[in-house]
Amino acid sequence: MSAPEDTRTRKRRLKHETEDIHRAILAVTLQWGSLEDEMAQLLTALLSGKRYAPMGYYIYFSPDNSATRFDIVAAAFRCNVEDLFDQDLAKKITELWASFFNSLGRGRRARNNVTHGVVREVEIGRSKRPGMRLAPSGFDPHRRPAQNNQVVGRSAAEVEDAAEKIRELRFWARDFNEFARWYHTHPDNGAWPKILAALERHRRRHDDQTSDAPTLPKPSD
Repeated sequence: MSAPEDTRTRKRRLKHETEDIHRAILAVTLQWGSLEDEMAQLLTALLSGKRYAPMGYYIYFSPDNSATRFDIVAAAFRCNVEDLFDQDLAKKITELWASFFNSLGRGRRARNNVTHGVVREVEIGRSKRPGMRLAPSGFDPHRRPAQNNQVVGRSAAEVEDAAEKIRELRFWARDFNEFARWYHTHPDNGAWPKILAALERHRRRHDDQTSDAPTLPKPSD
């Protein structure tokens, strides 16, 4: 049995845990900003075939919440797919988009849980060992633990994991950008198998990441 921490050691450990959580929150914020920028580029590509053009950015960032922005991109995507000459390709790309869009929703909820949380000290385990966690507000009954013995909030490692999943979403969106640009410039090009393979790899990787993840409640955007 380990010796109990003295006050100075405990304070130092909690300070380091707090700093780690702050760095992880910053990673989530930066990755989310990059994802939103990639989604704006995707909307631009879907509308015009170009990666950079003011039109897509103006439309994308007009709403003040990400859920509406994602819906706008989804609507543009459906319009593009409806015009595909190859129905088998249209079916496959629609299935891949559905998986991506569902993952976007999970990523948005994870990001909201991070940005709406507070860093506070909680009791961990039967020993009631103090630790720092990114936890929901004590006045938020919708995000309290479902069980009395469940640890409140997320550790720095769990927040970092959320940042990594959002990063993967950004690269997934980038490959959909490739699809949109090829659709406009080379609709009958032989690059489709390569693009589909890249999108399929993203789906498998993200499915592996989320297969054992708990279902998160849905906070407001």
